[in-house]
Amino acid sequence: MTTELTIVPQSNEIVVNTTAMQTIVAPVALEVAIAPVGIQGKPGLSGIPDATQTFTGQTIVTVSHNRGYRPIVSVTDFNGDAISGSVQHLSLNTFSVSFNVPQSGRITYL
Repeated sequence: MTTELTIVPQSNEIVVNTTAMQTIVAPVALEVAIAPVGIQGKPGLSGIPDATQTFTGQTIVTVSHNRGYRPIVSVTDFNGDAISGSVQHLSLNTFSVSFNVPQSGRITYL
């Protein structure tokens, strides 16, 4: 369902259009409050670039990333196809990936 909300200041109306319902027009008293800007928070994960580690013929690969959290981990072969492995976070700074048979590829973590 798509919803579109339109505020019409001249007539003090809010118009709501949805794909599932007809247009609804509701008269309201408009009041807008502008608050002062607060202190900026810490940067999120999007500010941290992903990193990679390649490996060849391994059944266990241990990665020390020193990021202080448990990153999202993906494993691919050198063609970019996903490889199934078991990820174990050993600490907030280290994880390992285990495979049933020796594998080669790339571990990407964020």
